Amino acid sequence: MTMFFHSVLIFQLAFQVSPGSADSYAEGVLLLEQGKLDAARASLELAVKRTPANAQVWKALGVVAAMAGDYSAAEPTFARACQLNAKLVDGCYFWARALYALNRFEPAIAVLKKLDDGQAGRTQTALGQAYEALGKISEAESSFQKALTAKDFISESQLRYGIFLYRTGRLTESGDRLQQALKLAPHSAEAAAELGRVRYQQGNLEESETLLSNAVAWEPTRESARLLLDKVRKLQGVK
Repeated sequence: MTMFFHSVLIFQLAFQVSPGSADSYAEGVLLLEQGKLDAARASLELAVKRTPANAQVWKALGVVAAMAGDYSAAEPTFARACQLNAKLVDGCYFWARALYALNRFEPAIAVLKKLDDGQAGRTQTALGQAYEALGKISEAESSFQKALTAKDFISESQLRYGIFLYRTGRLTESGDRLQQALKLAPHSAEAAAELGRVRYQQGNLEESETLLSNAVAWEPTRESARLLLDKVRKLQGVK
């Protein structure tokens, strides 16, 4: 999730900010892009002090905290951004995702239900994840299915629904969705790893090995895929 926050903020560098915070805001974003999170946070905290009514600056500060994995700090800053300007791009959505990261699923759902940002696929997928975390399986599936009918975040919607189906024991359906996700995002390490896991469960070790090998090649730090790949190769060696 942290990489998502980072990529979105860097993509949105052209946001308008009030003159009083412009220098420290721009400096904070530049430092974030350089991976200097502590320094970026200090600059953005200064920007917030200078222009406390500026929702964009609050959102940027939240992104820095989220990038550092500090969702306890990110959540109230995203909340402030959303409360100051509910129409700010991604402000309220980021708040919901920070709440989700803190296992505060009911509040996350409440925020997501109020979103009207034209990103129905993303919102419904996030709702599905939150409902699933609460054990509300029927509500979760309904949200995941609604996400599939939207025009945004199509590969992500397929991926998350596929993972959900795997967790509910529906391997064939899960494989179909994950295959679609991988087709839409051909170099997604997560999609390849998840589909490799399904194929392993289905006893298709050859395809599982190929998928898991790709996942590890594309994302060497994906340890769960590496461990399963080792297991698959050992099983093939027995044969």
